[in-house]
Amino acid sequence: MVPEGNTFHIGDMSYSAAALIEPLACVVWGLKQVEVQPGDSALVIGAGPMGVLVAQSLRSAGAARVVVSDVVPWRLEMAERLGASATVVADAGQAAKLKAIAPDGFEIVVDATGIPAVLESTFAYVKPRGKVWVFGVTPVGTYVKFPAYEVFRRDLKIIGSFAVNRTFPQAITLIKSGAVQVEPLISHQLPLDDFARGLELAEKDPKRVKVHFNL
Repeated sequence: MVPEGNTFHIGDMSYSAAALIEPLACVVWGLKQVEVQPGDSALVIGAGPMGVLVAQSLRSAGAARVVVSDVVPWRLEMAERLGASATVVADAGQAAKLKAIAPDGFEIVVDATGIPAVLESTFAYVKPRGKVWVFGVTPVGTYVKFPAYEVFRRDLKIIGSFAVNRTFPQAITLIKSGAVQVEPLISHQLPLDDFARGLELAEKDPKRVKVHFNL
């Protein structure tokens, strides 16, 4: 038995799309903490499935420009197809390219990688009175360095968000309205009998995004 309050009506939404309600609901909870303002510019570092969901959601919430950075070019192409304003390959020239796009920095900078060194780098790209959104999951026990004086001097906010908090209905609405597209993030669909192969794809296939099992 499942409590009625833990069930949600998805109507004619496909099961493939419905499988991504929970990840999107995590993004929505973070957006509530970040409080995107109309016209904000945002930088999302990491173009995995969560980073792309974040980028789409920021645009839907009112950000005028959303730039996505990643080390994998084909992931950046996917982010652009799904609405990113611009993309930047995360290489030795990343800082200069981002400076050219946003000379004064971004109102919102999101780490969607969970890599401690990447999280530390976010402070270089946020503008005064901006926000650093800690969304990527770093390893338990990880500590990162940040420029405490700059956080003080530039009035920066560091915002963390964890999982969902009554945000399934909003995630469902975003998917149904088309404001956020989730099915393009499903790179593989396999029958449940191929579960072992699916796990292997999820672990090793360099072109995988989300692996979905069909009943």
